[in-house]
Amino acid sequence: MGKHSSSLSIFLLLLLLQLTSILNSQSTNASLPDTEVRALGDIASKLNMKPMRYYSAQSCSDYYNSRISCNCSYNSNTVCHVTEMSLYSNQLTGSIPEELGNLTFLTYLDLSDNYLNGPIPESLGTLHSLVSLYLYNNFLNGSIPAALGELSSLKYLYMGQNQLSREIPDELGNITTLITLSLLENQLSGNLPPGLGNLTNLERLWLPSNNFTGKLPESFAKLTNLQVFTILGNNMSGQIPSFIQKWKNLTTLSLMGNNFEGPLPLEIFKLEKLDTLWVSDLRNNYEPRFHFPPLSKLTSLNSL
Repeated sequence: MGKHSSSLSIFLLLLLLQLTSILNSQSTNASLPDTEVRALGDIASKLNMKPMRYYSAQSCSDYYNSRISCNCSYNSNTVCHVTEMSLYSNQLTGSIPEELGNLTFLTYLDLSDNYLNGPIPESLGTLHSLVSLYLYNNFLNGSIPAALGELSSLKYLYMGQNQLSREIPDELGNITTLITLSLLENQLSGNLPPGLGNLTNLERLWLPSNNFTGKLPESFAKLTNLQVFTILGNNMSGQIPSFIQKWKNLTTLSLMGNNFEGPLPLEIFKLEKLDTLWVSDLRNNYEPRFHFPPLSKLTSLNSL
């Protein structure tokens, strides 16, 4: 009985070692598709990246790069796909390569804090798995491509501190998964598109230091998950809308440096979570019966 038990144990151990060897072999042999290999090479060339490694079909397993991550679990661990590119603060120059659109399994793309110029390519709109897109603090110019409205998985979009111009495309309102939208310190202009009111999951909307005009769209009343809304330093006009009272989760409201008309709606002071309020330059703000209500949670009040 003891011999049979010992033989069985040895057999199971050998079987386990063989299975482990097979799995390791499959993982080691996992390769990138040719389209992604070519895309990586073109991207590295166009961004003037220092070629630390030669990109090949085995780049994910043999040439590990902490700035580029792969998932090699596809097709029973035989196929890899590039899923993350973290190239922030990497002294990159040139324009954003359209070949990024061939990395269709990307979930994370960070090109922020570089020296990139030129327009944002339409091809980024093909990255339907993308969750986070960071392009801030570059020299990007031109208009925001309407194709970005096709990024159906996107939650975080940062394009601030560039030289983007013209109007925000209404198509951005199609990205209903968005949690954060930052467009601060650009040269954007025109009216805010009503479509942004469809971003009902939005928690942070940063629009300061642009050239926006007109009134806040009535559709913004639907942004009930907003926690931060700042549009300071623009040319917005009209009365501050009372629908802001529907933003029950709001903690920060910054409207200063525009051409809004007074008086400040009392509804704002019904926001129990509001702790930072920046308002100034209100036209027609004379209101003899207006009494400033107490705000127990307000920690920052500027230039009212």
